[in-house]
Amino acid sequence: MEKLIELVMDYNRIYTLCGADDQCAGGILKDANNLEKLSLSNVQLTFVSMTKLEILDLSGNQLQSLSTNWISQENNLQRLNLNNNLFTNTSSMRLDNVAKLQVLDISGNPLEKITVKSFKYLPENTTVDVIQGYKCY
Repeated sequence: MEKLIELVMDYNRIYTLCGADDQCAGGILKDANNLEKLSLSNVQLTFVSMTKLEILDLSGNQLQSLSTNWISQENNLQRLNLNNNLFTNTSSMRLDNVAKLQVLDISGNPLEKITVKSFKYLPENTTVDVIQGYKCY
């Protein structure tokens, strides 16, 4: 799996993912050192520790919140898809560890409250898709 760049693992029972250079190494992706795009739509993931990952799709997972340390501090995440989950408030998304994020898709969530403070750690040029087809810059 050393040459693997893109992986789709939708509709599986996966809770934790780790890469070779991470604390919890030894998991199913321990040799996926070059993985850049990972789709985990409709799984039950709680923690991602993959430092080279650039694109992460967590759509359709019935997520209501992300834990404080849902992703490792050292990450290269540029695109995050959280659409079609159960987020009702943006403050439950915990976006403080994604300093390189360029695109965030939170469309399709039953959002009742969007708090500007939730996005304060995102880079200035991050695009946030709140409602499919409508983007905030």
